[in-house]
Amino acid sequence: MSITANYTFSKAIVDYPQDEEYFDANPFRDIANPRLDRALSSLDSTQVVLINGLYELPFGHGRAFLNGQHGILNALVSDWQTNGIFNFTTGRPLALTAGYDLLNQNVASTPNFNHSFSNLSTVHKSATAVTFITAAQEAAFTNPAPGSAGNLPTAAIHGPGYANLDVSLFKSFGFGVLHEKAKLQFRAEFFNSLNHANFEGPTVNINSASFGNRASTYAPRVGQLAAKITF
Repeated sequence: MSITANYTFSKAIVDYPQDEEYFDANPFRDIANPRLDRALSSLDSTQVVLINGLYELPFGHGRAFLNGQHGILNALVSDWQTNGIFNFTTGRPLALTAGYDLLNQNVASTPNFNHSFSNLSTVHKSATAVTFITAAQEAAFTNPAPGSAGNLPTAAIHGPGYANLDVSLFKSFGFGVLHEKAKLQFRAEFFNSLNHANFEGPTVNINSASFGNRASTYAPRVGQLAAKITF
């Protein structure tokens, strides 16, 4: 058995606006006040947990159980291995916007913000929508005055987190045709094995009717079978 676990606690801050697709620098919103754009990096993840492990099942010749078996029966019960990878990360920062170019004709303002919460990661489900914001939270965002950049940094509030468990089951068979140590390995692999719904980031425009809502998710459970020869 082998288990490896990693935990990361971090905070990534940048002093310039970031392009969410290419992660490069954009011009300052106000060149006379560059600290206006000091914010969380779009790559920031406060907490990350990664656990992976494998377990060779103790059955068959030379193992703790059924070790007196030979021939076909031993081939059926021996050389099984199960594996797992678990990943959890808190949500990435959201680039909330007022949706209007209030500072100048090319730069959208961020909202004014008058509350203390720092994430929109709790899932609220109804018959018609999945949302990450309550009515009270929505009321904390208001439009800045014309000519104002807004008091909320470009990225200061985290979105929904991500949790995933991949599992697999391997079985090896002796395959002496090519080489005395060659093996044929059968694999059954399941990604997002629990079929957990990991929602993508919500709508970030505070003036949109769907602000805080999100219907799309990352990939559901996917299974695959594979075989390979090792030698």
